[in-house]
Amino acid sequence: MARGTDEKGGELVAEIGDTLRRARLKKGYSLEELQQITKIQQRHLVNIEENNFAALPGDFYVRSFIEQYAVAVDIDPQPLLMALRSGNEVRKPQRTTTNKAPSRTSRRDQSPKKNSLLPVIILAFVAILIVGGVVAMTIRDRTENPIIARPPAVIVNSEAESSTVESTTIESSVAETTESSTVTSTTESSAEVVPEFVLNSTTTTEITMTLSHVKSPANIEFTGLSTGACWVGIIVNGDYTYQHTLQPGEVVTSALPENATSARVVLGAAGNAAIKINGQALDFNPTGLGGVKRNLDLTISYE
Repeated sequence: MARGTDEKGGELVAEIGDTLRRARLKKGYSLEELQQITKIQQRHLVNIEENNFAALPGDFYVRSFIEQYAVAVDIDPQPLLMALRSGNEVRKPQRTTTNKAPSRTSRRDQSPKKNSLLPVIILAFVAILIVGGVVAMTIRDRTENPIIARPPAVIVNSEAESSTVESTTIESSVAETTESSTVTSTTESSAEVVPEFVLNSTTTTEITMTLSHVKSPANIEFTGLSTGACWVGIIVNGDYTYQHTLQPGEVVTSALPENATSARVVLGAAGNAAIKINGQALDFNPTGLGGVKRNLDLTISYE
């Protein structure tokens, strides 16, 4: 992206920086104060106000910074983002596409070959039937004419019979005890309390949630989504305990201090991250709000 209005389409974005600067001055914010609010470095704020978008890290950050700036000074970011998008489309070169017909060789290679496999399948099926018939006849013949004849009667010693009955009774008792302990264990495990996450309120910039029956310490897992990068931070008792720029596809984890009852999670682009608490998904963004900075306040109670 180029600065100014000399290039075609530049007039569509030339007023973005002026609009944001006027809104900032109307709010009475200095650049230092705006940096504290948006967490955007002051040099990037200056480049935005001067329409020097080429000096920013990339297209994603241009859109994200403009949206965060606009929200911070209480103006709607969508007209600015539409103007930015329109300016980019004007400057994009038109691509020419050519349709290449598939060669005769590729079409011939893709022809079905089912007919060549049919005889093999039929022969395999016939062989299976023959083998199965031979096995069945062999088993029946041995059953009707056994090689070793059974004795006409079996004499069982009374003492041996008594010990066998006693052994069977003991094994049955052990099996009943094992089954009883298994049922008790299953009942106790089914009575475990499942953590409960409740969304209390949500606005453009603030979200509050209550987490109940959480196992301490609470592990917060961040997963970067394919929509873009996201800066994440965790604040406990007014101090940052964790900060990281989360990339798409990246997974990071941070544990809260043991038995911490509250925490604030800061998301630079809320729509670009998913969160789990102790492996359980946290549905903090049901409206799917995208690249805007949002604060997630958590109230936590433990098992």
